[in-house]
Amino acid sequence: MNRAMERIRGAVRAEAEAEAAHVVAEAREGLRGLLEEARVQEERKALAEIEAERLRLSQEAFREVSRSRRDARLALLAARNRVIDGIFSAAREEALRIPPGRYRGILAAWLATVDAPRGGEVVPAERDAALVGELVREANASRPAEAAFTMSGARAPFESGFVVRTAQYVVERSLDGWLEERKREMAPRLERELFGGGDGGAD
Repeated sequence: MNRAMERIRGAVRAEAEAEAAHVVAEAREGLRGLLEEARVQEERKALAEIEAERLRLSQEAFREVSRSRRDARLALLAARNRVIDGIFSAAREEALRIPPGRYRGILAAWLATVDAPRGGEVVPAERDAALVGELVREANASRPAEAAFTMSGARAPFESGFVVRTAQYVVERSLDGWLEERKREMAPRLERELFGGGDGGAD
């Protein structure tokens, strides 16, 4: 009887130990699966973070290069503009020093080109007031009474030339205005001749 009970207890114990070993094995396998899944997820997360950082740095570098190129283009354009402005500034200074006889002829030609069949009020620059007054008197000598010019007591807001105010419009004949027109016309050609055209490879 005692031996039979011992055998039963041994069998139960062995079965329990086997079941426990099986449970432990399953638990270990499950744990290994969880660890592997966690490793894969963390690896994916790390790779995603690395890729995001690489993309950020790439975009930042692209923006920096684009910014540098833009700044270089703007600096080059500013330098070119300073050169062209310097050319016309020097031309202006030279024009202000031309001989009186030649200067008088220029103002007379400017006045003659004003289309004012009904006349108009002439507003001279301060330095040209006396000379423009003479030219107006000379012009009126050959113009019909209804087309005569009158001299204004006001002064134009520039250094050289005059303004003619008519009933329909205002005509400016000034050295600064003339130079500005020439600058608009000549700047593209000056760009090509001085700098070879294009943008100088600042892209």
